[in-house]
Order: sequence, then structure tokens, then C-alpha cells
Amino acid sequence: MHLRRLPAVVSGLVAAVVLSTTLTTEASAAPLQTVKVLHWNIAGAARNDGDGPVIDRLVQKVKELDPDIVTLNEICHSQATYLRDRLRANGISMSWHFGRASSSVNACNGWIGADIWAGNAIFTKAAISQEKDYWFSGNNIVESRTTETRGFTCLTAAFARPVRTCSIHTDPNDGNAQAQAAAIASKFSADIDQRHYILAGDFNATPGWHLQRMYAPEAGGGGKFYEVAWQEPNKGEPTHGEGKLDYIFANQGRFDAQMTSRVVHGGTCSSAGGGDCSDHKLLYGEVTLLG
Repeated sequence: MHLRRLPAVVSGLVAAVVLSTTLTTEASAAPLQTVKVLHWNIAGAARNDGDGPVIDRLVQKVKELDPDIVTLNEICHSQATYLRDRLRANGISMSWHFGRASSSVNACNGWIGADIWAGNAIFTKAAISQEKDYWFSGNNIVESRTTETRGFTCLTAAFARPVRTCSIHTDPNDGNAQAQAAAIASKFSADIDQRHYILAGDFNATPGWHLQRMYAPEAGGGGKFYEVAWQEPNKGEPTHGEGKLDYIFANQGRFDAQMTSRVVHGGTCSSAGGGDCSDHKLLYGEVTLLG
């Protein structure tokens, strides 16, 4: 008898029981609605100077994929207003909110007559309420901006159940990105236990960095979320040259564990010199609300 292997065997059995219990519990909850989510860091200023071709590409993807929620990073306010207008022109009605992050340090040119702010945005087919912007001061979350240039914006979308939805853009340093994601999970921990949450965005680090604070135990972590690609090899395809940096998280117990994901190339843009519209690919996912 190999006694030294007993702890590992017991650990494996416990993990299997946890997974089985969780999935059984979720299976007993009634699925209410499938929500389709599309996320893209469009590099709106850095590659596109605030111009419209990247938005035209995005509208094409929205028409193809028909998402219920679109979350965006690095979008100029002028591009957000242009997106609103182009969606309307194509018969697509979405409520929206833009959260500013930084101003003239970016190349947003205000060409549509809006302003020079860049930031994060959420567009959704659902009615919205409780719009709120946050910023990172170091790795802490603050609710008013002074000189901060990274942050996230949230709103509540009225689907079959109200869904608190956030578009998040963390620092490009792996350690800072990990700490900032952990700060979000900690700040909203009690609320995450009470209602449906979708956290989407450019989390700027590969899954290993976010495993312990974001991913649920059955995904190998210590957090409260599934991610749309959590059951795939490496927890999803790369969305950037550095690997998978973009995520769509939905909280355990409020969403079914079975999710789908797809990484979509954004194409090329004249505003990016004929190269890729963005250094990020789009991430599409489908999640199912539980009652």
C-alpha cells in the first residue's frame, strides 16, 4: 500500500466531489436566458488616432455575432459616439455608457465633435442603470479621478435578471494587473455573492496570473468566476501577441458552468496604416443566466 500517495488521492477525490456538487447544484437551477458578450480592446487612440475605420469593423462584427453586450477598452469618446450612430443606422438599438480614463496624452482627436477623452465603454441591448466609473490609483480602486489613466466602468443591465456588467482595463505589468483584478474581486465580493456579474476586459496578464483570485475552484482557482474559455486548453486561445489577455468572467452560481467562447480577428484598418486594427483580437462568449 502506497501511503505517501494517500493525501494526493484524497485531494483529487475532494476536488472531484466539489466539481460534481457545484455542477449538480447549477444544473438544478433554472436557466433563464443566454447572454452573448463581445469584448474588444480596439486600440482606438494608440493605433487609430480616434478615427472611424476600427468602429466600422466593430459594427461588422456586431452585425455578424449579434451580441447582447459589447465591452470596449481604449475607445475614444468620439469613437463611442460614432459607434452609437453607426449602430442606429444599421437598425441596432443599444443603450451605452462611456467611462473616461485619460485625455490629451492619447491621440483622440474629437473628430466627431465629442472630446479628446479615451476610456472604457459598454453597449447593451438591455435597459441600463447604476452607471459608475472607477480608476486604479496604483493598485487601489478609487471613485474619483485626478491623474489616473487606467480603470473600469460598470452598469446594471436589465436582462431576465439584472446583470452587473463591467468593462475593465488593468495595468500592462503582470503583477499590477494581477493585483488590480484581485482588488476588484475583493471590493465587490459581497455583491458578487448576491447577484449576477459579468466582468469583461483586457486584464493584461495570462490566466496563470489571475487563477487564484478570479477563477472558481473547479477551474483550479480560489475565486468566484468562470471564464468563457475556462474548460479549453490553456484556458483559451491567445487574444494578443503575448497570449490570452482578454477575458469574459461570469460569477459561479449565477451562471451555468457550461460556456462557449470564440476568438475573432478584427481585420485591418486604414487608420492603422493598413495593418491590424488593434493589437488585440475580439473575444466572443455565450453565458447562461441561472434563476
